Amino acid sequence: MSTAQELFARIDARLRDYQRPFIRPMGALTLRFSGTSLAHVGKAAWAALQQALSRAPAEATRWRGMVGGKRFAAPKPLTTLETVRGALDKLKKLPKSAFQLYVKDGNQDLLVPDTFALSLSLLSDWQESFATEGGLLSVAVPLEKTASLVELGDQLVELSSAEVAWCGPAVWLAPHCLFNGSSNELPDNAKWLIELFGNDPQLDAPHLYSSRWPFTANEVEPDVFSGFLTPSWTMWLDAKLAKKVTGFGTQRIEKRPRFTRYQLSDRAPFAMTEPLYAQWREGWKALEPVRLKNEDASPTAKYFREKFSAASHAELLTDWRAAADSAANAREKAFKLLGELRPLAEKQSPKLLELAAAAREFVEPGELCWLILPALVEMVPAGKADVASAQVWLDYGEETGAWRSIGNSQQLT
Repeated sequence: MSTAQELFARIDARLRDYQRPFIRPMGALTLRFSGTSLAHVGKAAWAALQQALSRAPAEATRWRGMVGGKRFAAPKPLTTLETVRGALDKLKKLPKSAFQLYVKDGNQDLLVPDTFALSLSLLSDWQESFATEGGLLSVAVPLEKTASLVELGDQLVELSSAEVAWCGPAVWLAPHCLFNGSSNELPDNAKWLIELFGNDPQLDAPHLYSSRWPFTANEVEPDVFSGFLTPSWTMWLDAKLAKKVTGFGTQRIEKRPRFTRYQLSDRAPFAMTEPLYAQWREGWKALEPVRLKNEDASPTAKYFREKFSAASHAELLTDWRAAADSAANAREKAFKLLGELRPLAEKQSPKLLELAAAAREFVEPGELCWLILPALVEMVPAGKADVASAQVWLDYGEETGAWRSIGNSQQLT
């Protein structure tokens, strides 16, 4: 088996049967462009499409999407792309209504491709629609052809005047904003994500950039026209952004008049080794001036964002797994403590406060306050708890913001 086949097998082994129609290991190229420097956004997008589609198996490939304000839900052959061209010819600037195109080969009942996929999104203001602001173009090919995307990337970055672009082995899903469902996103499951990105931190996830929000729980998208959330095998920056980066390593930098291409390793990485991890980690440090800050605390965001935060690849997996085990143990402890606290709260037992104090380490403040404060409303007048003890919990609720949502807690003030 080739290393590309091995990577495919490793990822596929982690997928459940219901995920396989939606998630596929592919080589992926993704570009973000604001369109501000393009004389005609639509014509530039059409030229980029033609360049990318030259790699598609024409007879087996179909397109669908939101084109010119009309939804094309049924897959259509590439011979009907004049409809798309006509709509793009009218877009001198980014449109107010989302332009969404998804192209793929293979079984059209599935969202994943066999050998080729392309996603294009154009939108001037995300507040006017459901999609990502600006221009986004992603192309996917079989993993073993990932290296061939670098040349295509040079061409597409030039054609679209892209501010940023990245390429590498990826977890490919159809664009979430066009196929809005939980199936075509990564499972927000810590254990699954740890094993995915911990074993193969070189993986990209381009679909995270193809909706209004890059991650499940984050409602504010970072300025993705100005940098990267994670390192990729190959990355492009326009000339303005590239000036911010120093010390990356000139042997893997290629400068052009309008952009600079950075490569973190000589070959597309289908397996992560310790020397390669160290190399990527140092390269990622050098890109600090164009690294984006994202504070989303969801598991998807956390593990995608922190793939090169450890001192070594071995430590990455060890630390992630240990932290996940610790969190699981804490949840189990919290569940047990809540089971003990509830009957004490119902009985207004004096033992409630003693056990609740010990539970602070494991139980969420909101859950504790919902149990403790209503019980204290009854316990203080009955002499089962003193005012000083009640004040401790009022202060705790105030500090954590939990008590404000509990109306009758105000009876203690």
